[in-house]
Amino acid sequence: MIRLQIISGKMAGQSITARRFPFRIGRGPESDLRSEDAGVWEQHCQIDYRPLEGFFVTTQPRASTLLGTEPLTGPTRLVNGSELVAGSLRLRFALDDPPARSFRLRNALTWLALLVIVVLQAWLVTYLPK
Repeated sequence: MIRLQIISGKMAGQSITARRFPFRIGRGPESDLRSEDAGVWEQHCQIDYRPLEGFFVTTQPRASTLLGTEPLTGPTRLVNGSELVAGSLRLRFALDDPPARSFRLRNALTWLALLVIVVLQAWLVTYLPK
């Protein structure tokens, strides 16, 4: 999962979490992050995940997208803290914290095992020949 923090534009201050890829940015209805900011195209750019390689951003042929201050010319790898600029929309890319795991089942099974051991020990002490 990744988090895109919107630094400037009409939605500045908001943070978007992307869980499915490709993640599309633009003003069109099929975009995952829709922005009506000036200079943002219908299908401006998209973020893809490549296993074992990382996250990459690809811009549409005529749409101007910057990574920091450098224009994108092809698929470009994103690193934690990268800033994307699409028109007047500025985003900061960050790896999101993994979801917290629930240990309820593991805890319940551990307590159940301990209870079984205590009951078994009590039975052995009571019913073993003396």
